[in-house]
Amino acid sequence: MNAQDWPRAWAALTLTGRIREQIEDFQVREVLGFTLNGSGEHLWLEVEKRGLTTPEAQQRLARAFKLAPRDVHYAGLKDRQALTTQWFSLHVGSKRDSHDLPPLPPGLRVLQALKNSRKLQRGSHRGNHFVLTVRSLHGDTCHLAEHLDHIAREGVPNYFGVQRFGHDGGNLRALHAWWQAGGAAPSSRTLRGLLLSTARAFLFNAVLAERVRRGTWNTLLDGDSLNLDGTSRQFAASAATADELQERLARLDIHPTGPLWGKGALAVSAEALILEQNIMNQHEWLCAGLLRADLEQARRPLRVAVRNLRHALEGEQLHLQFELSSGAYATAVLREIVDTAAVATHCDEEGGE
Repeated sequence: MNAQDWPRAWAALTLTGRIREQIEDFQVREVLGFTLNGSGEHLWLEVEKRGLTTPEAQQRLARAFKLAPRDVHYAGLKDRQALTTQWFSLHVGSKRDSHDLPPLPPGLRVLQALKNSRKLQRGSHRGNHFVLTVRSLHGDTCHLAEHLDHIAREGVPNYFGVQRFGHDGGNLRALHAWWQAGGAAPSSRTLRGLLLSTARAFLFNAVLAERVRRGTWNTLLDGDSLNLDGTSRQFAASAATADELQERLARLDIHPTGPLWGKGALAVSAEALILEQNIMNQHEWLCAGLLRADLEQARRPLRVAVRNLRHALEGEQLHLQFELSSGAYATAVLREIVDTAAVATHCDEEGGE
């Protein structure tokens, strides 16, 4: 299946438009969700970046502070074709003051600097706040507000964004050449990691797509493994508490999960296990490649809540604001509202995502 052909959950509005015509059309602000203690060996910078990927910003910060890139940490990847704000932590030692900042290269601007006793961990932020502008909007907007209210109440399928699969699915073709055609493994560790992530994302999206087709992506399936909203906590569904679980599902407190394939048994049973195993059997070469890579199996929510969703219409422009939990893609929300001519980036990034 083409990575852009995953089925939508909600009835289309037949709206079309364009996104990313200007950098400011796609704005992302990282939300930490915790406070810093103000002292320690790690300098945390809230950085606005423009026209740069997160790894590019990491490299430029390392050069500016005369550090190795491994001493510069970030929580999540943010899109190049966007105006983004995110946190970096730099291991500068206890003697360097938070006001002792070198000049930064174009494309980077420090908004605030604070010391902390610990470094920034991947995926540790609470989520991301998005401000998007869709231009050249065409179609019937009479039911737009009602449609957005429905999305705010029900959430959207938590698909990995098309960026994860590379321009025109190039990452999937590279995987095929590596694992199916006997090609050499990529020499770059970063590229190998990206391709492994692509394989897991494709399998996850395939499971989610099947549950969207069946109408079970946001409901309890026998044998499901569930996720507590906004956390990494997971637990098995119990038939004895089915009524309570259904009520919690309805208020977006918990979500069904899908597999991030790797070593170990699938953390589901009964009907959910049959569905997931059938999908894995259809893509044996991807599963086999991930097992050879020695990755541990994990889970990801099948649904993402769209918090604080607001919109405004201004002529042929649609302005959207919303918040998503970490790891979720803004394009998963956009695709349920409007067909856009968004340009995919080569990176795996939230918000481009």
